[in-house]
Amino acid sequence: MTKTSSYDVAVIGGGIAGAAIAGEAASRGLQVLLLEKNEFGSGTSSRSSKLIHGGLRYLELAGYFFLRCRFKESWKNFSFVFSSIRESQILRKTHPDLIEPHPILLPIYRSSPRSRWLIFLGTALYGIMAFGAGNRRFPHFLLSPEKALRQVPSLRKEGLLGGVVLWENLTDDRALVNRIIQSALEKGATALPHALVLHYCYDNAGKVYRIRTKTEGTEKVFEAKQLVNATGPWVDQTRQRVSQTRDAFVLPIAGAHIELKQFTPYSCLLQAEDHRFFFVINIHGVSRVGTTEREWADPDHVEPTDEEMTYLINSLKYYFPSIAFSKNQIIRSDAGVRPLARPAAESKANQVSREHAIFQTGDGVYHVVGVKLTDHRRAAIEVVNRTERK
Repeated sequence: MTKTSSYDVAVIGGGIAGAAIAGEAASRGLQVLLLEKNEFGSGTSSRSSKLIHGGLRYLELAGYFFLRCRFKESWKNFSFVFSSIRESQILRKTHPDLIEPHPILLPIYRSSPRSRWLIFLGTALYGIMAFGAGNRRFPHFLLSPEKALRQVPSLRKEGLLGGVVLWENLTDDRALVNRIIQSALEKGATALPHALVLHYCYDNAGKVYRIRTKTEGTEKVFEAKQLVNATGPWVDQTRQRVSQTRDAFVLPIAGAHIELKQFTPYSCLLQAEDHRFFFVINIHGVSRVGTTEREWADPDHVEPTDEEMTYLINSLKYYFPSIAFSKNQIIRSDAGVRPLARPAAESKANQVSREHAIFQTGDGVYHVVGVKLTDHRRAAIEVVNRTERK
């Protein structure tokens, strides 16, 4: 077992959260070590819907809590949406070659549990928030079925009332992770893939964390003054390697995507039979469809289930009845586990806030959960601010 020099900050986890934290710390002149057990960005960060967006769905969640007089939860979701919209604009300016504006059609049907005018009102509010954050592309309201069908002729005609075209941002999620890590390296950080953290502990005498890792069969011990656990859906597993704790910071929600040959000229935001929203995102001639939601505790072994693929295919059949969809047309599929911050009370997955959370355990380690592609920069700033104060 070999021992290396000490660092100011060690970050465990090389997904979007860990990469951003390492990059932010390195930009402040700190000596940073980033440890990832696989390839950088190979986990949940590479299995997203490929969008940098504010989250219109979460604006609806804010309204849901407001009507139930849960004002704290309502404000949390509302402010999260605005912060995400603002972050979208910042990231687009920072990485213009990786993040580009992308139109998405939201069709409105008579069978929807939400009225046409409520949807128009919600998307108008979303547009105003986006405008305030610097996005000058206001939603385009399609006030008749004919206008909606001109955009996507293959849409179901029965019950169609119109639609809205929203502007979000498309990205290459894994390329974004690697771009941020490369920037951190240029600022002096050390980033090690295939470095599995076996154990860590705080040395009171030396006032450093000792982090034992295994890389290509060789065990090494690194030292750092501060330690951040940014392993996403593995946060609780990482904690359990050093303690017998049974409490959980993460609500692990698996989501699946399928990809088909592009079948619609516009990307779409649609609503499944169970009222869950899902995306159809067009990327280089492929339509990426998802996502689903189910609780799943093992992020190392997660694959789309047959039921999830059937659910997505059947949802497409409803909205595009003239297209003969089948599972045989699936080019590829993937699934990842979203590490949502576990709420205090039992809640349905689609009612849990997507805001990130930062926990500090008795050993002084910071544990970061719920970081999305869109808000990784904001989360990283908050984490590094805390480590610097400490």
